[in-house]
Amino acid sequence: MGFDRFSAKIKARGSMRQNKPSPVMVSLGFLALTVLLKRVVLWFHFDPLSAFYTYYIYWGYDAEEIIRYLVEEYSTEIMIFAGLSFLIGLYRTIMEFGYTSYAVRMARNEQPGFGHVFDGFLRPVHVLGSVLLQGLLITLWTIPFQAGMAAFLYWSIQHNSALFLVLSWTCMIGAMVVGVVKDYSYRLAWYFMLDDPACSSRKAISRSKTHMRGWKLDLLFLDLSFLGWRILSGLTLGLLDVWVKPYRRATEVNFYDFLTSASDGQEGGEEKAPTSF
Repeated sequence: MGFDRFSAKIKARGSMRQNKPSPVMVSLGFLALTVLLKRVVLWFHFDPLSAFYTYYIYWGYDAEEIIRYLVEEYSTEIMIFAGLSFLIGLYRTIMEFGYTSYAVRMARNEQPGFGHVFDGFLRPVHVLGSVLLQGLLITLWTIPFQAGMAAFLYWSIQHNSALFLVLSWTCMIGAMVVGVVKDYSYRLAWYFMLDDPACSSRKAISRSKTHMRGWKLDLLFLDLSFLGWRILSGLTLGLLDVWVKPYRRATEVNFYDFLTSASDGQEGGEEKAPTSF
């Protein structure tokens, strides 16, 4: 039996209505602790990217001249900005894992509280390790295409050849396609880590690869079905995301539950046992 994304979305909306506290309020708190917090922290610090665009777009300075000026005059500020951005990125990743933990419980009608969005801090090494490992694997898969792109681009410049330029662009597109395919292969890793606290990052990725064989297009179409909502959210400066985010995540949990139930010889969409983590 194939995955019915329409039923999965209806079930997700039903879970959102049944759970208390409201997933909208939980998402509002989560976004305040991630997106808003990042903007507030960086607002009070020198932003080299904003400075670059200001000098380049509004004042018309040469790009190389701007970079040279910023490096010479604001080297310390740039290092601090890079460090803050890195730490905020780690924090955001851990919080995203926590929100995933909340979404799994919410989709299964376990009545989770806001505190579950901090679940990632219970095992930060595993969370960050899984992201690092996925990034490493995707990079390794795309290295041949990136190497080909660089080589063909070099030959194109050296020989002024349109053919080599086309081949370079082809390799770039190939790297993007392979990267997306592998990203979808590893997409369910966090769910396996949540359902089985003893599951290592490597094992979770392996399980995700196994379960996603033959189902990547289904998940892609599921993502595309939310494209309109994400555009509307962008038009509202992200305000609509307090509703779209739990809706999308709960639907993805239903997709995961369908695949894992089917692999266990059960009918897709059955209720899962309470999340153990």
